[in-house]
Amino acid sequence: MYEKNINIIMGNQIATSYVRKRDCYNQLKGFMQHEYPGKICALYGLRRTGKTVMMYQYISELSDKDKEKTVYILCLRECDMLELRQAMEDLYDKGVRNFFLDEITEVTDFQKYGNTFSDYFAAKGAKIVIAGTDSLGIMLAQSDILYDRIQMIHTSYIPFAEFSKLIENDSVDEYIEYGGTLTKSPYKTLQASEEYQNTAIVGNILHSLEKSEDARRYGAAITELYEQNELKSVLNKMINKFSYYTTVKAVNKCFKSAPLYSTIHNIQEPSYVSLINTEEANQATKNALGIKDLDEMQTSLSKRHLDELKNYLLELELFLEIPSYISLNSGERSEDLEIFMQPGMIYAHSTALIKNLADDSMWKDTCGIADRNLFILRADHFVKEFYLKI
Repeated sequence: MYEKNINIIMGNQIATSYVRKRDCYNQLKGFMQHEYPGKICALYGLRRTGKTVMMYQYISELSDKDKEKTVYILCLRECDMLELRQAMEDLYDKGVRNFFLDEITEVTDFQKYGNTFSDYFAAKGAKIVIAGTDSLGIMLAQSDILYDRIQMIHTSYIPFAEFSKLIENDSVDEYIEYGGTLTKSPYKTLQASEEYQNTAIVGNILHSLEKSEDARRYGAAITELYEQNELKSVLNKMINKFSYYTTVKAVNKCFKSAPLYSTIHNIQEPSYVSLINTEEANQATKNALGIKDLDEMQTSLSKRHLDELKNYLLELELFLEIPSYISLNSGERSEDLEIFMQPGMIYAHSTALIKNLADDSMWKDTCGIADRNLFILRADHFVKEFYLKI
């Protein structure tokens, strides 16, 4: 039976305790309440940005009659389009017209046959809303088999004002520490940020490419980095640059923790040059972040690698390129400003450093407790102030 790899929950079984809604919720409501012949809707964004909750909220607010015509389907691993289509056809024959399909990117051949949703079900008048953890897979489908057949609702970027409203917290510090995501557990622990990076970003890119029919065309260079377990290292070195333009030369330089060295140079008194075992602290932070220097890399990082990674970060709405001009009058361009948009990814570098500074071996014997605490506080503030500037 098709229930093996999917969970089906009818609309009258759906309830949610989340009352406050994302600002983009009205876009979902608008899609469901207006006619878009042959089109489906996608909630497109990273993990922990409210996609599933939005689905539940909309279903919960339907009338009892409309709930009977609505279904939430959770796709599990190894599900394929044939199994999902069979379930949807059976439900359609029973009068279901509103399909909310969650974790659609778990469907092994979604990128190959996903146009079934638009060309068959939506064409017959059904409303289809999809969402998935590997959001890049949805983007790849949108640029191919679902071209001009999908309405995208973007969820990744959560401004501070919206975060504050949803979480009922006015703390800018916590907004940065939570990583700008809607989670009840702080994002600031190194383990949490590592897990989020591996699944929401690195895994998102790789799983999407693995399921693409044309993965080698889309991500040959990225695949090389992944096969050598070096993609996370390059990503973290890009983040650590805290700069406005990332080059191969910059990423290939030996790692120097930005929070560590910037804090040392920005505190005039006392001078921490003689108080911290800088090399040890830097090496410990490098190890914690899984970073490799050029002589430790098996892949020779090229401009192609970097350009591909930047492109996917742009598609995942994690990276922003701002046109920059030497002269507006002549239109002479400079290198684009490049800004990493995910605060938690940046803050994780401070977390890694602070965790290591708790070890006595990182400090010279001449450094007192008060001076240690001051440095740790300033390192924390350095990263937060940097993010607020961008």
